[in-house]
Amino acid sequence: MHHSSTIGKLAKAKNAIIKPWSYFSLQEMGLQDIADEEEQPSTDGLTGLVGGVWRGIMSTVAGQSTPPRELSSNATTQNEPLHARLDSETERLFLCMSWWFLHVGWRILEEQAERAVSEACKSLPLKKEMTLEDWNVTINDIRRRMDEFLNSSKLLHILLPPPSQVEFEDLLKLYPTESACPFLAPPYSPIVTELLDQTAAHLTSIDFVFVFSQSIELVQGTLLDQIAREIYNETTFQRNALRSSFMSEATIQEITSKKLVQCLPCLTRWSQRVWQAVPDEAIDRLAGSHNVEAFTALIYGDFGSDL
Repeated sequence: MHHSSTIGKLAKAKNAIIKPWSYFSLQEMGLQDIADEEEQPSTDGLTGLVGGVWRGIMSTVAGQSTPPRELSSNATTQNEPLHARLDSETERLFLCMSWWFLHVGWRILEEQAERAVSEACKSLPLKKEMTLEDWNVTINDIRRRMDEFLNSSKLLHILLPPPSQVEFEDLLKLYPTESACPFLAPPYSPIVTELLDQTAAHLTSIDFVFVFSQSIELVQGTLLDQIAREIYNETTFQRNALRSSFMSEATIQEITSKKLVQCLPCLTRWSQRVWQAVPDEAIDRLAGSHNVEAFTALIYGDFGSDL
């Protein structure tokens, strides 16, 4: 509740903090040419479903794919505020760092999602009768396995390029891409390193952990809502995000069951919609989340404190 209160206070200043940024177009930020070059993961059944959930939650601003360029070498002093030491080339390079997640990080994530689904569902026969509560238990099992993976310090290397040159090059060899990486291997200039350290600090903060957990709850709830509507002809699932519990409007005894094989077409459609549908219900709910908006205000406020 403390985290919720702290983040809630920041939301009140959101519009004043981020309004000036809303006037910048994709072209002005150099982000126009990236969407068509994204590689797409599998959308087969549960694997694509879970990969889509995690990719949607963790999607960052996409950076354009351009040939590698050398870093700017402007002379700066550490006594100057961060915004005074930024030049256009440094900003371009930092925005391009999102290339890492779009071309390498999501593949690490997809690989783990496939493993988690396989381990959680390998004992489920296709003829097994599945209720909404069964789906809740199964998805929570998959989520637990994903959490265990991400809690082992993997999240930063999924979202950001690793600081080690050896690890950077090893991952590029392990996950080759058709487009050239738009930035060189580390080490980076002091100012780029400072920007990456600041980003990493936000991603490892208590506030991010709280918002990330709540965002997963929200997307999981969206999936259960759609399963309830499309498979079981129920209007929705009532969910309590703070307690991580999902309860049907009907009693447990009254819940209809369906064979697993009957549910797979719905899950496949859902996983495809996560990637292809515009707008997408889960992403729209996520983008409109009070916690996500407040955390965005926190980040802009942190950067803007030096202005």
